[in-house]
Amino acid sequence: MALGKKLIAMAAAAALVLVNGAAPAARAQDSEIVAWRALHEELAIAGVLERLRAAPAPEIVILRNVGVVDPMERTVREGQSIVASLGRIYQVLPVPEEPQIEGALIIDGGGRYAAPGLTDMHIHSTSASSYLLNIANGVTTVREMDGFPWMLAARDAVNNDRMLGPTSYVASTILNYVPMGGYAVVVQDAPTARRVVRQQAACGYDFIKIHNLMPQRVFDTIAEEARRAGLDPVGHVPHFMSVRHAAEQGMRTMEHLKGWLNDRTLTPGDTDFAAGAVPDVWVTPTGYAYRNYAEAEAMEAMRTGPASRYVPARTRAQWSAFVETASTPGFALNLNARLHRREIMRQLVSQGARFLAGTDAANYPFQTMGFALVEELRLLREAGVPEEQVFRAATTEPAAAMRAERDFGRIAPGMRADIVLTTRNPLEGAHAAYSENQGVMLRGRWLERAAIDRALAELADLYTDDQPAPRLTRASADAAARAAEALVASGFVFNPGTLREAATVLRRAGHNAAAGRLVALAIAPTSGPCAAITP
Repeated sequence: MALGKKLIAMAAAAALVLVNGAAPAARAQDSEIVAWRALHEELAIAGVLERLRAAPAPEIVILRNVGVVDPMERTVREGQSIVASLGRIYQVLPVPEEPQIEGALIIDGGGRYAAPGLTDMHIHSTSASSYLLNIANGVTTVREMDGFPWMLAARDAVNNDRMLGPTSYVASTILNYVPMGGYAVVVQDAPTARRVVRQQAACGYDFIKIHNLMPQRVFDTIAEEARRAGLDPVGHVPHFMSVRHAAEQGMRTMEHLKGWLNDRTLTPGDTDFAAGAVPDVWVTPTGYAYRNYAEAEAMEAMRTGPASRYVPARTRAQWSAFVETASTPGFALNLNARLHRREIMRQLVSQGARFLAGTDAANYPFQTMGFALVEELRLLREAGVPEEQVFRAATTEPAAAMRAERDFGRIAPGMRADIVLTTRNPLEGAHAAYSENQGVMLRGRWLERAAIDRALAELADLYTDDQPAPRLTRASADAAARAAEALVASGFVFNPGTLREAATVLRRAGHNAAAGRLVALAIAPTSGPCAAITP
């Protein structure tokens, strides 16, 4: 049996095993049921991803007879063949000149469009489902915006082909002046700022992420130390600071329109819109995170939309409760904020700001990873960003913002072989083109649409409302630990929070050995720079 199938079987066994006549050692409360169910879901999703990864992947793949779309030149070169070797694009040439390579996998593009893979420049992954949902929607690169050591391990596992997922770039753990419930490192003075930035750099993060509350003198120190470490500061323009000052201090990407929108009052803030067009500065509006949260009908449509099938039933239940609060004064304030954001975007477009497509998924209600980025393309166009800029905001602009123009964002020799096959021309409408992709090439690995759809169907089945809660017995606890160990041995990286929370449930039920095995798999540095800066 192939490794992927073995892992699927083990995950299924962990989720379904029952011991006749045995009762749980302790009656699980609702939170415990959620933690135990979440572990089984992660095991099953990891198994799905491993099965996709275990499919044959020849060293050379040829995507034949496609129109190669270039977002920078705004051209389509028809009748082309793309030769990918070892995860990179080796050649792009007319079909008659295609090399004859024994053993190569040849995919007939049927005259459709070969477009660069998409990039989501602002995500917060917590579940393995994020990897599958992004890939399914042609999102081949992501930027994690609150980094933890396990995300660095996942990044490296993906890069080494030990795990299937989009190529990721990981911002540091958030730096903020006050605590954020375990999601931020507290920095309140210049010496701490220097020490923390150095530790973040040594840990291996790709950027330094700054949040809402940061005095200007400390912000300036962070920016200076980041430059010395070769890292760009990114994130929120802090309260009480001008956007121009943040830009001049080297904040390379600015998230959520903060600064121009007063984040404390959700009213207009800084009116220096030209600051958004400062060279080497990009704006990530994350319009997807600020959709219509003021009207119950609109929220209900998001709650029951097609993408919601790929969200756990318990999360959808929370969304339902959220809909019921739509008439509160706070929601009216959010509705006004949407109008202010619309005007801010109009001003930034007129000033020539450079935009990045980012979603903040899955950080808020009504968000579904992957589908989020495709919807963000539509929202950028709706906000007035010209169509050609919308396309670049998810392809070439992210590459430029992350100083990786030679690595991804276009289809050219030497680039990562991240390609989406579409029936429509993305130059004429990126949202429409990517919303119905016909297959995805991820670092040279071809994933046909049928295989992607089968994986999505498994995810939807896993998240259905009537999925029974797995029984908690000694046998099921041991089976879950074995499945997790096998997946980790193959290279898969779990969110350690999921493992620890499930381990707590096992301990309460008296299954200490299985609990210890899960905790041993959780990535949690106890020494070195990563341990020193992890909240």
